[in-house]
Amino acid sequence: FSQISRALSASKDGRFLAFTAQKNHRDILFLYDRRGGRLERRELPGFMTLSEPFFAPDGAALAFSGMKDGFTDLYRYDLKSRQVTALTNDPQDDQSPAYSPDGKWIAYSTEVNGEGEDPHQRVLALLPAAGGAPELLPRLGGRSRDPIFSPDGKRLLFVNDSTGVNEVYELDLETRSAVRLTRTIGGNFTPAYSPDGTSIAFTSHRRGDEHIYLGSRGRFLSEKVDASTPSTELR
Repeated sequence: FSQISRALSASKDGRFLAFTAQKNHRDILFLYDRRGGRLERRELPGFMTLSEPFFAPDGAALAFSGMKDGFTDLYRYDLKSRQVTALTNDPQDDQSPAYSPDGKWIAYSTEVNGEGEDPHQRVLALLPAAGGAPELLPRLGGRSRDPIFSPDGKRLLFVNDSTGVNEVYELDLETRSAVRLTRTIGGNFTPAYSPDGTSIAFTSHRRGDEHIYLGSRGRFLSEKVDASTPSTELR
């Protein structure tokens, strides 16, 4: 694994794991069958990079971030037909796709022009899985990454580094309001809800190592943060 971001995805039934890894300086998609202990290699020619695969709720496809001709977009990979379909086609750097529980939406992180000393910021966006124009979500400044839907599809967990350190935040998709959940020194990454939505797990960098932490939602902070609403949509 080449980056500290969401690198591994499990199918809804827990049987399959999907990840990309480098071999001979190339990114390759792998599927691991936990029931049979079988590792399958899937070649996706034409991509300079592959990263962050995420299973669709029905387990029939993966969304992933891939680079072609110097541009990083989102793609859908059908596991049965092995067909690859572009989900985005823009000059922005698109990463961290995550399906909603009903499979109708994909949340992801995309690059936008920043302000002040940070010319390149990252914001979250929502993309209709069936096709259509993406919608930018409120921006906090800095870089927002690793979005993940709550089990009821009403909230997003994500990380943002606008304070200088990656912290975990939660966005209410109905009100578009965001709260900060953590305050740390080393930085937090890859948050995830428990299946019932009552607990949150995340990775934290502390004392030179990364460890996984788990806690009930009530034990986290709920500090309101200012989030501006973008006036334009990505095309």
